[in-house]
Amino acid sequence: MPRVVLVTGASSGIGAATARRFAEMSRTELVLVARREARLEALSREIGGATVIAADLTAPEAPSRIAAVVEQRHGRLDVLVNDAGAGWGGRFAEAGWANVAQTMDLNFNAQVRLTEALLPLLRRSAPSSIVNVSSTAGRVARAGVGAYSASKFALCGWTDALR
Repeated sequence: MPRVVLVTGASSGIGAATARRFAEMSRTELVLVARREARLEALSREIGGATVIAADLTAPEAPSRIAAVVEQRHGRLDVLVNDAGAGWGGRFAEAGWANVAQTMDLNFNAQVRLTEALLPLLRRSAPSSIVNVSSTAGRVARAGVGAYSASKFALCGWTDALR
């Protein structure tokens, strides 16, 4: 039976590179998730096919919609790679709460919500894995990227507890 791997943030950067590496493995079916559908479709063609789900992970309905597509098309999920994320720089005095809220929503809340929605599939497919992609900013904070560091600190802490 093929291993089903879902990668968020798959339209560019680490997410796209991760999807390419999994595509090189035999007996792997990929599910690519990101906002930019055209980029996902291009990557799917490049790697020889994948399930493409264009979604804004911060949208309230996104986790349940993604889970429904995976359930319908694959019936299982063996690996969840939570890679989607972004950072909007700025010192707190200038960027304020809005920057913190926006960054936490994508880099932490979206990961938690998607994991919760996919957990029944992951459990049914056990042994399965959840990979949460963080950053050194999740262990060491720097001025000007406090919101990003806070989101990655939260992700690291939650990942440690989840494990």
